[in-house]
Amino acid sequence: MSDINRKEELHIKNKDLEQRLQKDLERYEIIYIQAPRGWGKYTFLQDYAKKTGKASIYWLEETREKSLQQKIRELPSENGRIIIIPKLELILQKGMKEDIWKLIRERRKGDRFLFASTVPLPEELLSYVAARRLIVYGIRELRPSNEEVRAYFAEKDIELGMEELLRIEKDLYNMPLCIYMLENPLRNSARGYCRAVREQCLGDVYAYMDVTFFRSFRVEEQDALLQLACFEEITEELIGFVLNWSAKQVKAFLEMLFGKGSILEPCGKRVWRYERLFSSFLSWSLLKYMDVEGLTALYRRAEEYYMEQGDYLSALRFGSLLKDYEQMAENLHLLLKGKVNSQTILSLEDYFAEIPLTYLRRYPNVIAAGSMMESLNCNRSRAKTYRQILVDMSEECQDAGMRAELQMLLIYLDLCSPGGMTPESLREILEKVKKGQVLPGAGSKGNFVPNHISVLHGDNDFSCFLMEGVEAFLVMDEFQELLEKMFGRGFAGIKKFQQAEIFYEYNQLDESLDMLSKCQSEARAHENRNMQMLCSMKLGSLLVARNQAEGVEAFLLQQMEEELEAGGLRRDNYAAHRIYFYLLSGNSRKIMEWMKERAPDERGRFYSTHYYQYLMKAKVYIWQGQNVLARMILGSLLEFAGQYGMYYLGIQARMLEAVIYFREENELWEEKMAEALEMGRKIRFIRVFADEGAAVYELLQSLGKRDKNRGSDAYFQKVLTAVRAQMLLYPKYLKREKGQEIQSLSSYEQDVLRLLVIGEKNARIAQILCVSENTVKYHLKNIYQKLGVKSRSQAVKMVSEYHLL
Repeated sequence: MSDINRKEELHIKNKDLEQRLQKDLERYEIIYIQAPRGWGKYTFLQDYAKKTGKASIYWLEETREKSLQQKIRELPSENGRIIIIPKLELILQKGMKEDIWKLIRERRKGDRFLFASTVPLPEELLSYVAARRLIVYGIRELRPSNEEVRAYFAEKDIELGMEELLRIEKDLYNMPLCIYMLENPLRNSARGYCRAVREQCLGDVYAYMDVTFFRSFRVEEQDALLQLACFEEITEELIGFVLNWSAKQVKAFLEMLFGKGSILEPCGKRVWRYERLFSSFLSWSLLKYMDVEGLTALYRRAEEYYMEQGDYLSALRFGSLLKDYEQMAENLHLLLKGKVNSQTILSLEDYFAEIPLTYLRRYPNVIAAGSMMESLNCNRSRAKTYRQILVDMSEECQDAGMRAELQMLLIYLDLCSPGGMTPESLREILEKVKKGQVLPGAGSKGNFVPNHISVLHGDNDFSCFLMEGVEAFLVMDEFQELLEKMFGRGFAGIKKFQQAEIFYEYNQLDESLDMLSKCQSEARAHENRNMQMLCSMKLGSLLVARNQAEGVEAFLLQQMEEELEAGGLRRDNYAAHRIYFYLLSGNSRKIMEWMKERAPDERGRFYSTHYYQYLMKAKVYIWQGQNVLARMILGSLLEFAGQYGMYYLGIQARMLEAVIYFREENELWEEKMAEALEMGRKIRFIRVFADEGAAVYELLQSLGKRDKNRGSDAYFQKVLTAVRAQMLLYPKYLKREKGQEIQSLSSYEQDVLRLLVIGEKNARIAQILCVSENTVKYHLKNIYQKLGVKSRSQAVKMVSEYHLL
């Protein structure tokens, strides 16, 4: 204990980790704390040793007075020692690791070892992991919570509000080093935490790293790191190209970086990126140490490297730094010749704003991408401007081949731009195709499988086709043949999936499941992973409707999470759809994780690609009782639905607005709900209402009581029956905290109902359940009331149809 720094210095208290450490010391022989510099490993162990105050704690760190070997030799021969090695990376760099491994091999009874290191777990300790004698702590365990940061500054007589704490967490990730450096800027700020405070804090952090860490490298190593500073990912090939080094030099350089720790973290096979803090430090150092001429040469070399690799998106970044607009326009063109999705197109917005239109006009596919980008950004006027450029180019073009290419791009825009599709608009597209020439495989680099969870009402909305009858679907068949011709494998299964969706919306669940199975088989045969994921999600909705939500939770959501983590399949919209299932079960932990980590920020620009995420966030706000926030989102969604012809979304948004008004006892609820029902009636959809079950059941009941004509309205009764069934299965869905509770069947009533379904008479039910026949009649009366039926046969039919048991 004598070598531990005894200077009284206040550190962030991590009580949860201290308690966990105490418990883990009883279970494990070795605890290995691994994190880059700045995460408070050393200070945490210091504080732990001081607070524990045990005579059997020994701190193994080399000092001017004593070497590591001397300290090891002076360790007393006693049982139950706690040996702390606070900077293992220095021991490894000096080649003294064998002394530590020997100490572990010859440990005495009850000995425990605490390591802190910037480098990953050494191979020599892997066997202890397999034997469950070693546990690793990392950034997740070391990272202070907002409350711990608040408490630390409170002890420094600096009070911080929740909004400031959230901004600090976002900017500085609550890294202890940054928090410590934040004290002086905060103390000297009259405005509390603000941008100037953040910049001063980071400047102090970088200056500290410069003196204590960066200058420990040799000059040529510092220069190499600076030349690699502007690259987001590092490979051996990249290092060799930029630095003109041999493979041997590259290998030695990487080994040195790995030995230092706190610099590189793996992000793929033989691919690394700079650790978060070190990356921002290098960017700061680059501007500090390198002149304009050196930076220009570096950016040019980087642009050339990525162009040779065919990574035109990365090349664009360096072209932007060089202001080389001509090359940027060409790189955009080359990038868009490959397979891109809406997320890639959205990421190009800054480049489109930066490059003068004169350069962009040289490449028609770039102009088309600009139109698509503005459509996705809900800037229709700007999208039309780009589109008109293509129209003008097509009319002025004398070359037949180029004119055909321009017409093809216009057709792509008509097909793939977000918005509603009507039979009339589809006929216009087909006429254009017939006049032009569409070759098989012309769109093989595209992919019509939507970014959303639906084909029927996803990126495009085809709901209006269901108002037109058979003729409209003949147009749809012709359209789908066109898609198959243009998009090839990306189209596999899409027609059957849309048919499965229509059956589902009509509440014909058996037919929907049958068509979905065929779609899954077709998509699997053509290796269409996106369509397989869509099928999985629609299967989840079918399982929910059939009272099998447990299957969704236990299998489907887990599988979906693994695939999203591994491959990012359609990404954030798919992740948002999982929240619907969690709202059904009331899984608040999963819901709040999504709200914190993945939910979109509705306060900024509205992105059409995110509309389903916004819708799901509105549902979460309703579930939380934050009606004002929910109404703001729904207002934006209704505006988007109206402008873009998103019919299905219009029903959903009006229905949710009605739920809010109903709960606020605002009579506007009736108007909104009636509008949603009338829209649903035109296309005969039932599940769009049924899926909201408990949230809308009271509204429909109240509508039925207010308007007696609805009792003979066949469509209304179908909707009410389906909604009631869903409500009975999932009574907690979007359930408000106060007010009338929606009743579900009790376990005793379920027992009575099971016997009723298999045909038992009242007397036999009473005998089996050991109650009187009058008690059975009483329960049946309650069951009929909850099911909304009037007889045994109606109850049996409803149980069978909606799988209530």
